Amino acid sequence: MSIIEELYLGNIRPSSRMYPPDSTVAKAMESKSRYYDELKEKMDNADKELFEKYCNAQADIDEAVQYDMFVYALRVGVLLMTEILMGLDDIPEEAGGML
Repeated sequence: MSIIEELYLGNIRPSSRMYPPDSTVAKAMESKSRYYDELKEKMDNADKELFEKYCNAQADIDEAVQYDMFVYALRVGVLLMTEILMGLDDIPEEAGGML
């Protein structure tokens, strides 16, 4: 199967990359998890429910933004490689709408 097919089918997921425990991302995730747990301990049930809804809405936004950024970056990469491989100086008119 080609890389494009693997990407399309979701078998290659850039977001699934693992971060080493001492990385900035891993440390930030650990802090966020700790603060999340502390915050939930101080809330009553109604507050917890509202907070969960808020977190779920934020996760939906983050997922949509990440997807859009990935698609945009992929399109720019394809256009860049097309320009390099075909020796084009200008983006073809029909491809300009992809950006």
